[in-house]
Amino acid sequence: MGEVIATKVLDVIQPRAQLTWAGRDVSQTLSSFVKSLSYTDIIESDNTGTDMLSLTLVNKDGIFNEAWFPQEGDVLKPGIGWKDAKGNKYLWLFGEFTIDDVTFKLSPDEVTIGASAKPKNRGKLENIKSQKFENIKFTALMKQIASGCELDYVEGNIPNDFTFKSTQQRNESTQAYLERIVNETTIPVSIKSNKLVVGEFEDSVLEIDLRNRDVITNAVLPMSKRGTYSAVEIEYFDQVSQETFIYRAGDASLSGDKVKKLYNISNVNSINDAKQYAESYLQDGDKKQSTRQNASGRLNLINTVARAGQSIRLLNSGKIANNWKATTVNTSISGERWSTNIQMKRKES
Repeated sequence: MGEVIATKVLDVIQPRAQLTWAGRDVSQTLSSFVKSLSYTDIIESDNTGTDMLSLTLVNKDGIFNEAWFPQEGDVLKPGIGWKDAKGNKYLWLFGEFTIDDVTFKLSPDEVTIGASAKPKNRGKLENIKSQKFENIKFTALMKQIASGCELDYVEGNIPNDFTFKSTQQRNESTQAYLERIVNETTIPVSIKSNKLVVGEFEDSVLEIDLRNRDVITNAVLPMSKRGTYSAVEIEYFDQVSQETFIYRAGDASLSGDKVKKLYNISNVNSINDAKQYAESYLQDGDKKQSTRQNASGRLNLINTVARAGQSIRLLNSGKIANNWKATTVNTSISGERWSTNIQMKRKES
């Protein structure tokens, strides 16, 4: 997950990119070439997130055309280092990433490197295959998937480690299968630094004073929830008849945005399964529905350490909702400017 040295930094001096490339610390060597460094940290309950990295280097002298030519598959360990007004030094490392995209540009002469937290051997995560699991607990399934993809397994808080009666990966990649399971269960699963990270994690609370515009550059804080569904429709494959059927719970006359359509639910293999799942999903208090329909907001900050999954408390907010959880955090450094963009969902009070 990576260690966070500080929760919030207001007196940052000389932020700089920290970078280990293919096992070698090149922070000093490449510091004058780094135009920007951007790290995207994701922990979502609606889909499987993969941490991403983007590094743009100035290539005016063509150094990256030959001597420092970036190779796909090279391992990067990036981060940010900085000092405070007292001269204390800090270091925040983001984890391990593998280069999977390199783009050269002219006028201006630059090279942009894209990397992800997926394992170096991508095939076990991305190749299409089919497999079936029966009477298996959610955590046991996640551990088996992690092992099969050569990922370490990290488990957080999972309140309900339920059992799948039957679940199938049907002619799809393991990545797609994981995303389908996460969408069904709303249990966060993400790929970070060659790890499959599952569940919720307690982290320090990031407190932001809404009056402090030296830290906040922009914010969007919606107060109303999204519209609720009036019907839920499930398309499922019946294991007995070997046919595909559709079951709807709720108002049969509705269409459009008022109908939530679900496909390929892992644990729905019969009409009874479909009925139970759809009616549960439709209930106002159901975790799947309330999680998906929480209002989403955004904070743009400077000189602030923040992490996906972290709780955010807004101070001096008046009647504005003040409890949020970060789902996606983009941390970027360009020159001596350090900015943080937080996508977040409002927490239930």
